[in-house]
Amino acid sequence: MATYLFTYNPNKWEWNFQDDIAEINLNKFCNATWSAGVTKKIKPDDRFFLMRLGKSPRGIMASGRVTSDVFQDVHWADESKAALYVDVHFDTIIDIDRLAIFPIELLQSGEIYSEVNWTPQASGMSIPDDVAKHLEEDWAKFLNSPKPLLQVEYTDKIDDGKTSSENKVKPVDVRDIRFDKQDLEVFKIPDVNERIDTLQKHFFPRLELLIKDSLELVEEVYGIDPYVGMINVYRPNNRKKAVIKTQSGGIYVGRSGKRRNSRKDTPLAIKNATGKSIYIHTVYLTFDVFPEGCIGVYFVPFSNSIDAAFVEIVRKEMQLNLDLLSTIFSSLGIRYNSSISKNAKDFHKLINTNHFDLSEGNDINSLCFYTESYFFPANFKDELWNLKTAFVGLYPLLDLFVSIGEDRENHFAEMLNKFHDWYYKKELGQLEKISDILENIEEKSSDLSIESLENIEADREDIESKLDFNPENLEDARERTNRAIVQRQGQSKFRSELLKAYGEQCAITDCDAEAALEAAHIFPYLGTDTNHVKNGLLLRADIHTLFDLYLISINPDTSKVVVSSTLLNTCYKELNGKSLKPPQDYAASPSPQALARHYETFLLKQNE
Repeated sequence: MATYLFTYNPNKWEWNFQDDIAEINLNKFCNATWSAGVTKKIKPDDRFFLMRLGKSPRGIMASGRVTSDVFQDVHWADESKAALYVDVHFDTIIDIDRLAIFPIELLQSGEIYSEVNWTPQASGMSIPDDVAKHLEEDWAKFLNSPKPLLQVEYTDKIDDGKTSSENKVKPVDVRDIRFDKQDLEVFKIPDVNERIDTLQKHFFPRLELLIKDSLELVEEVYGIDPYVGMINVYRPNNRKKAVIKTQSGGIYVGRSGKRRNSRKDTPLAIKNATGKSIYIHTVYLTFDVFPEGCIGVYFVPFSNSIDAAFVEIVRKEMQLNLDLLSTIFSSLGIRYNSSISKNAKDFHKLINTNHFDLSEGNDINSLCFYTESYFFPANFKDELWNLKTAFVGLYPLLDLFVSIGEDRENHFAEMLNKFHDWYYKKELGQLEKISDILENIEEKSSDLSIESLENIEADREDIESKLDFNPENLEDARERTNRAIVQRQGQSKFRSELLKAYGEQCAITDCDAEAALEAAHIFPYLGTDTNHVKNGLLLRADIHTLFDLYLISINPDTSKVVVSSTLLNTCYKELNGKSLKPPQDYAASPSPQALARHYETFLLKQNE
């Protein structure tokens, strides 16, 4: 018996799975027909898992067995074409409108699952037997839990070789989340004042209970009073320093690296008397509970100098944060996307902040309080200042909103009052303009803005659409073309930046012949604004051409090369599934939005 991965993408076909769930509840099974992709070797009694892709939530939502050999019939999306199918027997379909899906993040981050591409372009991919065995076990645990929540483990310290209860991993059950889709109905109340009043009386108190539950877990696991044993420190700017008062005296807190040149995403460095830096992971937190919004957690990269054991513990801690937040999102009925990098330098989770409208002059349309929070015991001792015993106890939801003052007992009231004030202003159209806010921000993000690129393209199309045909303009057009060629060839700075970022090697083939390497634009070239290192890849000339023609792309979820089916019988088939080489400097990492846009166009062209 073999095991296969079938796929379902609601962007391509809307499946009324509620009827099938009702049939399973009645008969304990449901029969259906499903696409087999291009796989002809599927046999009756083979096992399958169904992966939901496209829209969030993404993950495994169903399982069953195959009940027929592969057969051919009319293509489900194009009656002029044929497709391969199998009959299937569903034993489980998760009602993702009410319950949590088995999240794709657990598959993409787990070591045993790393050899499988969990975002295939079509159904019918086989799952190796050893991976299938683990998946069956994890799937059973997931379905048999009292609630569709995850069993997680927390650890409070790195194992420093000593035998003590403090160094033992302690299993903890994730608490019941007190929200469901009905709770969000309050945001649909037409009258603003009535809506705010309902939030005050019903929604906020339940949110407060959720936060308190999180704090109680900290106390359970770490034995620390969350009100008096934790210190919340906000990052000082480049020209200031902060002193944390602890029982052992003052500790200087500053930014690592050169004071004036330190990057925005440099983690906080806590320095002891000898000047040695101790790194603690940091977090940018955004929170939004509106149906049209999402929740985001953004973990800042670490320095390469961090001890490997420390890195591994923090990686696990951050995955726990994402697991818990994913459970909360599902409970709230909020659709979201998430990712976690496997690169030790880039502990990054970003949950769909694409809806933020940062266009000039527009109102803020999402609750977007960016904070950086560092949590550690207040009773640090000098002898504990080393990486082996650094505290790793950052817990999600401790700071859902920006709070002020040192009185932890009033922490929740301050958070909720801030939320109340923000939401009320939002509904009455009294929020500040983005342009006004930017004037007060000293550090601006260097991330490439897809919105700005779209604006450039729209302006160009608008101008070109207004040009009438005139033979006398043809000479001018040739001149413009010649100038454009010279301009593209003369993008030396852009190419130099990419050569440096990728160590003078092709990001896909590792070719190190500099003369053959070109600066490729991920989002098509539209002027100097697109000559941004995050909108570029250093590619061998032939790969550059194929990339521009959308015959090769990068899957933004896996950072792996995807080759068009038209090239699978050529020498380029060897590139399919190859991992994209990361740049030497994290700041030069390709824009996820730009990669996603290129990949979307690539997929559209595959179906033409």
